[in-house]
Amino acid sequence: MLLPEPECLNDEEVAEIARIPTVPPTGIANFSTNCYSIAVLQALLSSDAFMEETLRNDSKDVVVKRARKFLANYCNNQSSVNMSFMAISGLLGFTMGSQEDAVEFHMKFVEKMCPNIPGFPIKFRTDCYTCNTVDTIEQTLPVISLYPSQCDESSVTLEDLLNSTFKTFHKIDGTCACGDSKYRCESAIELKPLIVFSFIQFQYHQQTAKGSGKKRSGYTPIWKRITIPREFDAELLFTEPPKGMKATYRFVSAVLHRGTTSESGHYLALATRKTDSYFVCDDNNVDEVSTFESRFTRRYVPYMAYYELVTETPKE
Repeated sequence: MLLPEPECLNDEEVAEIARIPTVPPTGIANFSTNCYSIAVLQALLSSDAFMEETLRNDSKDVVVKRARKFLANYCNNQSSVNMSFMAISGLLGFTMGSQEDAVEFHMKFVEKMCPNIPGFPIKFRTDCYTCNTVDTIEQTLPVISLYPSQCDESSVTLEDLLNSTFKTFHKIDGTCACGDSKYRCESAIELKPLIVFSFIQFQYHQQTAKGSGKKRSGYTPIWKRITIPREFDAELLFTEPPKGMKATYRFVSAVLHRGTTSESGHYLALATRKTDSYFVCDDNNVDEVSTFESRFTRRYVPYMAYYELVTETPKE
């Protein structure tokens, strides 16, 4: 049963939402296996780009109205009871009481709250092995997927993953009439204020069960340790960086996961605030951590990472 629609926000409530990036995170109680949505929300609240668009969005859509009302209470520590926010998951098509994928929730929620943040525009290139045909296509991705399985090492860095994505060709089947091709991300088309990475931590497999001969399929964890930097050079988003370009992206938050599939286990967030403090947000428990790396362990692996663009400066 849905809760009554919230009324429009008054000026004081809008001002409360504007304060969120400067106040310590408030815990959000998990009443219905919705830690995936709580973790994404706590991660987004560290983002200036998300907050600015949320404040501008005065849509009458019920999801937007309910979310803005919930955020207005957040600064007053009233979000420990999150029945209103729980209803948002249902309105976005997620099953109440079931664990869901955090990336899918992020994409649907941001599409509603921030329609003016379309995603990150990328140019892709494919080369045919046989006829040497080269094709390029441009796509705007709400989340950029990175594949630790493409790196041989058991421990990888974000730079390793970006080099694998933007500087290394990977085989792809059946993309040309001649046969197989190879592809890579050629370059970012434009640097956007917010970039979101998803780390593909599960690999699809199909095997034949002994005795019965039946084929079974499923996903298994990759278990690679991923090092997340406080910032990275935007040149990593280009196969051949533009001459004179100098820009960096700064870490603002991450969604961490523990479990054997994306729809099981537990999600939590590592959030930042303007004070350069780091907080672990585990449902209604929020703890300040002394070191940035303290939560990046094998037990909790990075599932999503949020970075914001730092003002560009010319090379000397």
